[in-house]
Amino acid sequence: MLETSARLLQLLSLLQSRAEVNGTEAAEKLGVTTRTIRRDVDRLRELGYPVDSDPGVNGGYRLGVGAVRHTTVRLAGTSDDVDPQTLIAVAQAAAATERIRVVYRDAGGRETERRLDPHKLVSTGRRWYLVAFDVDRADWRTLRVDRIVELHRTGHRVRLDHPPDAAELVSRAVSVAPYRYTAKVVIDMPADELRRRVPATVGVVEPKSSRRSVLTTGSDDLDALAGHLVALGRPFKVLRPKALRDRVHELADVLRRA
Repeated sequence: MLETSARLLQLLSLLQSRAEVNGTEAAEKLGVTTRTIRRDVDRLRELGYPVDSDPGVNGGYRLGVGAVRHTTVRLAGTSDDVDPQTLIAVAQAAAATERIRVVYRDAGGRETERRLDPHKLVSTGRRWYLVAFDVDRADWRTLRVDRIVELHRTGHRVRLDHPPDAAELVSRAVSVAPYRYTAKVVIDMPADELRRRVPATVGVVEPKSSRRSVLTTGSDDLDALAGHLVALGRPFKVLRPKALRDRVHELADVLRRA
């Protein structure tokens, strides 16, 4: 059975992804009883999530209109052990356009104090990210919520000028930025179809025309990148990097000789 905090976040992601979720179905997906689902729904309500429900054993649940729903975004893509109290505090601050002070631990374990103007929470399914304007760095940043060690609401209201597309920013951060190679490739496939084949956690898809798309993705291995492109089964052209273009040509020669 999932730990309570992780299960609550999975239930929240499920509620975000559908207009209504049947209690029995939710119990099956999370591997618990319908009674546990009812308790978890009550817990979400205590944390400030507006969950509406229909009466009866098989009644459905809906994430109602409220601050949390308007400040969270879901990317297609199970869940880190994020403290629900931290998650709700961030969502409420974003809804109130209120600056927060946090202690943030990076991938190397170094802790820094940050002043953040929160914009939106983005769920990739596996992780939760906060998109916020970093006051001291004067730039928009994505931060993993599970790496927020301390959080304090300041009560200071702010105005967010020209906030970015939160889902796209996180998609680029998790699918491109962490890797050695960043690839930009034109693929003979409509954007809607390519997005169904390439999750937002893997790459960013932009339409080039009605029949072609531009895929931006990342990897530490050129052969792995080439293999994923070939597996799409459509003609493609590597715009960059040159190292990937050269490797694709080398692999094509090997296949022809074989």
